[in-house]
Amino acid sequence: RGYSPCMATTLSLKILARDGYTCAYCGRKGSAKVKLEIDHVTPESWGGPTTANNLVTSCARCNNRKSDLNLKLYMAYLRERFGTDTAPIAARVKAALRKKV
Repeated sequence: RGYSPCMATTLSLKILARDGYTCAYCGRKGSAKVKLEIDHVTPESWGGPTTANNLVTSCARCNNRKSDLNLKLYMAYLRERFGTDTAPIAARVKAALRKKV
C-alpha cells in the first residue's frame, strides 16, 4: 500500500484533528460513548485511496452502517431506510475534504 503503520497513525490523527473530532456523517462529537474511526469516503474496495482527500472522521455507528458503500449509495440508503435529510451529510463531508491536513 505504500505507507507504514506509523504514517497511517499520523494521518489518522491529522484527519481527526481536521474534522474537529466530529463524525462527518452524523455530526456527533467523539466521547466515551461515541467511538471515532477513520472512514474512506470512496471505499478501498472501490479503488479509493488512503489519502486525506478521501478520508473523514466517522463514528463507529455510521462507519458500520456505511460499510463499503460509496457516499452516494450511503446517502441513498439513509434516505430510503431512515428518511434522513442527507444534504447536511453531503455538506459536512465536502467541507471536511476541502480542509488541509
